[in-house]
Amino acid sequence: MRNEKEIFGKRIKEEREKLGISREDFAKKNDITYSALSMYERGERSVRDEVKIKIAKSLNISLDYLIGLINEPLPYKDVEQYLVGAGMKHYPRNIALTQYSKLKNDLVQNDIISQIDSENSDERIQAIVQILVNNKSFIDILEKQLKEDKNNS
Repeated sequence: MRNEKEIFGKRIKEEREKLGISREDFAKKNDITYSALSMYERGERSVRDEVKIKIAKSLNISLDYLIGLINEPLPYKDVEQYLVGAGMKHYPRNIALTQYSKLKNDLVQNDIISQIDSENSDERIQAIVQILVNNKSFIDILEKQLKEDKNNS
């Protein structure tokens, strides 16, 4: 399996080329050097999070796609806009888009929701989150019991 730097680099290059933007122009537009962009695209250099976000915005694709969490280059949306658009009117303000995508990916991987129908998936995620919120005290008890069981082992 390829590492995150390689996936990120490959996807930057693919999306930049789809838009017909030269490496030089893209580097200037994003305030990075041509050399740094070249190394990013070859997967030879780590990228700071703020640069990743800037690149995702510039390419108008989700950061989750760029870093390999999802396999479709969805349009870039800020976290609040994304969550509100997904129907989550009330959510912790510190939740990150990658956390939402990880939750969705985990639910898909465990066959709890379908990857095929994204609207249905978002509705089901909302329902699952609401169930978890409504049962937080029970979940806290289960977590405490699990920790105690691990400590006693």
